[in-house]
Amino acid sequence: MVGSIYTLGYARPEAAAQLEQLMVDPMMLLVDVRYAARSRWLTQWSKKQLLVRWGERYIHEPRLGNVNYRERHKPIVLADPDAALEQVVSWLHQGFSVVLLCGCVNEQTCHRRLVAEQLLALVSR
Repeated sequence: MVGSIYTLGYARPEAAAQLEQLMVDPMMLLVDVRYAARSRWLTQWSKKQLLVRWGERYIHEPRLGNVNYRERHKPIVLADPDAALEQVVSWLHQGFSVVLLCGCVNEQTCHRRLVAEQLLALVSR
């Protein structure tokens, strides 16, 4: 059975509770798709803290990050997605589900939506 794909923007007020609920499943992986896995204002969402909290179920995947994350007027460009997407697809085929994590509030304008769409296309081939 193929796992599921969820997306989460940690700037949303309910993000921490949603993540806790999703991670109850021992087959859930937290895949951080930020180019840089740090948060100056919400430090609990920084790589170090996420590793402490989730251990080996936390994976920072900067190859799925948007290289233009600092310049929102520029188009979304994933850093180096091909091998990273294949890795996540492999986990999905093994039965793991994934939470794609970014900081953006709005999924519709966030690169994590693009990552999720590409994963869905690859899983269904």
